[in-house]
Amino acid sequence: MKALKSTLVASRVRCAGESRLELGGESFVPDGSKAYFEFWCAHSFPVITTDGTAVYPSVVDRSHRTMLHQVINLGHLMEAYGTSAQDRVLGSVVGIEFPEMPEGGWGLPGSVEASPGIHGVGVLHRACKGVPRILEMQHSGERAWAVSMEVEFYRSECAFLVRRDSLSKLGCSEQGPDEFKAAGWSVYDYEGAPPMLQNTLVNGMPVVATEHQGSVVFLAGGLRGNVHFSGLALTLMGKEPTAKAGRFTASMDLPTDPEKALPHLARVLELIK
Repeated sequence: MKALKSTLVASRVRCAGESRLELGGESFVPDGSKAYFEFWCAHSFPVITTDGTAVYPSVVDRSHRTMLHQVINLGHLMEAYGTSAQDRVLGSVVGIEFPEMPEGGWGLPGSVEASPGIHGVGVLHRACKGVPRILEMQHSGERAWAVSMEVEFYRSECAFLVRRDSLSKLGCSEQGPDEFKAAGWSVYDYEGAPPMLQNTLVNGMPVVATEHQGSVVFLAGGLRGNVHFSGLALTLMGKEPTAKAGRFTASMDLPTDPEKALPHLARVLELIK
């Protein structure tokens, strides 16, 4: 069964006024009908989200292209997700890249700083409801927005990481691969994991219970699987500590009347906190 969407969230974005973004040899130039922003996210383990989830470098490498052309929405407010009766579409992802695989293949990064991640560019269409007001708020400093990925995966392809000093209390014993054992972790495929280990998830969802975070990590896509990057949201909070957003570019002819741009903004913001 395909898992419900698990959210990884990037850091705050800044509005840099009218300028171009460059990615993969392509230029993205804002105008009166569209704006752009860049972002970095999906950094691999040892980066761990506040939900206790992580990804392995080769999984992101195989999967990162699925993010291209996916929808950008406001705060995950989409009818298909059961979060809103009305889709709040703002734009789409128009550029994506991931570092080249090193010679010898991907391995476990030695540090958080060495973890590879996705670099992308999103477009916001100013004809979409809310976009002019979002740009005005960003440019004026009234509101700094964050980005949040929407990720799907099959549980059968996922895995658990268990810290060495927690193995016995979770009914586990030390096992490879060697690169994880050397770093103090053991890897268990989701479907073959002991019941005590599977029960560390909150109601079976890809969220590690608070009392087990730091000792158990849910590895989306495992070591050999894939994930599907199905969307991106502008929202208010972040879960991935190393994710970040760069320039947020827009032409300078921003609206000054918020009533024409984003009615009921306060109610929308309350919904996505």
